[in-house]
Amino acid sequence: MLHLALLFSIFVLVNTRIPGVYTGGSWETAHVTFYGGSDASGTMGLNSARIYFTCHNFEYQGTASASELASCGLDAQELNRPDRMQDKTAHDSVNPVKGAIVFSNIVMTVSPTYAQEVRIAEGGKGLHSTLNSHTRKFMGILNGINTDAWNPRTDNFLKVQYSANDKQGKAENKAAMRRNLGLSSADDQRPVMGGQFVLLGSCPVPHIQREFEGIANQFQNYEHIRLILKYDESLSHAIYAASDMFIIPSIFEPCGLTQMIAMRYGLVPIARKT
Repeated sequence: MLHLALLFSIFVLVNTRIPGVYTGGSWETAHVTFYGGSDASGTMGLNSARIYFTCHNFEYQGTASASELASCGLDAQELNRPDRMQDKTAHDSVNPVKGAIVFSNIVMTVSPTYAQEVRIAEGGKGLHSTLNSHTRKFMGILNGINTDAWNPRTDNFLKVQYSANDKQGKAENKAAMRRNLGLSSADDQRPVMGGQFVLLGSCPVPHIQREFEGIANQFQNYEHIRLILKYDESLSHAIYAASDMFIIPSIFEPCGLTQMIAMRYGLVPIARKT
């Protein structure tokens, strides 16, 4: 994975004009910072560019063998150092997010609160020391949602558009979703997510996806539960419009876009304390 991400970074650099400002997000784009930035050699001419790196979730760091760096023209011996991108757990592994923190001019994350949480061991997932060493260039800027795309008054994905003053519109969306998913409509007052449960989404980790497929099969004939294990944008809008409560069981939550969308559509978000 690191090898492919590095190749992609090189492809972007050699097929575009050298920028004055480069922005990257999360470990997949962290590799461009190795070619320039505040503490790199500027191998690809990025030494004159200002580099801004945003990490949305420090859980995912893209660690890999240091030997993969050489295949893309990078000096593994120079980069695989404790003060650069050597991973804390293994001396022969490199950590792209750590490298991006070191080499970028500015490092950002998705909220001021999360920026504080990742400065301690529990939240930083092994990167708290690096973040504290570079604290002067690290900040959290509150993330947000596109209020035009997520607007129940104008949302074309909905059966019926509605507003905070139009409860009937939400009721009609609930009835439409129940018909679409085969949920029971015997009790119109039963809340969705309280008396009925709907889950939409997929997981890139195979064994987790299989676990949820097993759960979905177990409840496939149950009239008050549906698990739809795929990406479906239109259905996601319909679920928000039909539901009464939104459950967020995350152990940690960097920003909380889903909660923001839920409140936009008139749901009560129920979150684990983080």
